[in-house]
Amino acid sequence: MTYSIGHRNPLFINLLNRLQGKNVEEINQILSEEKHNELIEIIKNDDVDYLQTILAQNPKMIGERIQQSVFAHCSIIQSSPTILQYAAFVSAIKCFKFLLLNGADPLKKIHNLDENRHRYQWDSMTIAFFFGNFEQLYF
Repeated sequence: MTYSIGHRNPLFINLLNRLQGKNVEEINQILSEEKHNELIEIIKNDDVDYLQTILAQNPKMIGERIQQSVFAHCSIIQSSPTILQYAAFVSAIKCFKFLLLNGADPLKKIHNLDENRHRYQWDSMTIAFFFGNFEQLYF
């Protein structure tokens, strides 16, 4: 059976290349590493207490970007957003407010192409607005 990829996603092609020639255990290990990102889980659950603990240990993480993943469900996330942009995307209001109060840059932009190959640039506030997370805009 042959499959073709209509839209060449470089993340997906890279993952396929990494899996080539691996045994089942190695493939499972690569896939579990690809899927797991502690920061994503913390923000997705709006766990501001745990986020504070992590940032207290490493304050430079406040400007960190979410690692790209082939398992990301949206092109915004595939664009390596900052943790503030991700908080805006998933409506993690407590984490969003905490990050803003502690120096995260709300004007930092992500750059990407949509499915029609149009370029766009979004900052945290644009993401919050576009996805209907209006409480974040009034903070």
